[in-house]
Amino acid sequence: MRLILTLVFIATLVLVFTTDAVVEQGHAGEFTKSGLNKRKTELTGLLGQRRVYRYYVPTRYDSERSYPLVIALHGINSRGRNIRLRSGLDDVAERDGFIAVYPEGNGIGALFKHWNAGACCAKAMKKGIDDAGFVMRIVDELSTGLSIDASRIYLFGFSNGAMLTYQIAAKYPERIAAIAAVSGTFGRVTASGELDWYLPRPAMSVPTLIVHGSDDPRLPFNGVLDTEKRDGLGMIPVKQSANFWARVNDCPTQPTTPSSGYENVDLMLWSKCESTSEVRLYRLSGWEHSWAGASSKTRSDYNKVGGFETAEVIWEFFQRFSRSKIFQ
Repeated sequence: MRLILTLVFIATLVLVFTTDAVVEQGHAGEFTKSGLNKRKTELTGLLGQRRVYRYYVPTRYDSERSYPLVIALHGINSRGRNIRLRSGLDDVAERDGFIAVYPEGNGIGALFKHWNAGACCAKAMKKGIDDAGFVMRIVDELSTGLSIDASRIYLFGFSNGAMLTYQIAAKYPERIAAIAAVSGTFGRVTASGELDWYLPRPAMSVPTLIVHGSDDPRLPFNGVLDTEKRDGLGMIPVKQSANFWARVNDCPTQPTTPSSGYENVDLMLWSKCESTSEVRLYRLSGWEHSWAGASSKTRSDYNKVGGFETAEVIWEFFQRFSRSKIFQ
């Protein structure tokens, strides 16, 4: 019986790797092909596997033009496919003319995908996988075959992906025109109230948009001070994350609170920043740890927050900024 099981396991691995090889060969070098494409790149996964990413090229792509690049990072134990379907970003990219990218985190095959975001998460963090470097390598690779506007590279993530978004913006601010973090935060707090881990201060400003549910049970909006709930560490409040980026962007200390335009959604706005940048924090009242949008894949009723379309709100924010227009 053990021999049979071993042979079945080996046969399964051969089938998986053979299938991957066929897929890779079918898409290698086809940067200008419209629609969804798949590529593999450097050997930096947990098991030394080649890392995977997918990208969407609009059907009206013209190599004589330059296109914005929007990178979407999935959450823990998820996949690029999930954030692609739940966000509906392909449709926005097709309509407004940008290239969308969906990198895959670390995992075992298609399972348990996650990112090393500094203070989180799992084996990628423990092994020190350079996921920030991996994402930037994707930008470099796509820029060799597609007409990418280097001043309009944008990044957003959900949960663990939002944590990595903050990491990348802190490490490579000169390359990122704007970021958005959905249901994610960074930094933890000790029992004495001091930060246990924090981002390095970016060398230049980065426009930042944050979307977070008021009732998020995994990453609470008001943080976690009870150290027994998070492995001996608390978590900083979401507003403190916004305050960090407001300081980075040389914004006024106190935000204004204009209407968000959505029912059950509060907006905190740090504007009139010396860097011509901006920070926005959308608090979704009664919302938990999920993506708000019309897609059936979101598994939640976005009408509870006035039809808040997260991908649309993010893109509307992104297209106001380019790296060349932001004071350094």
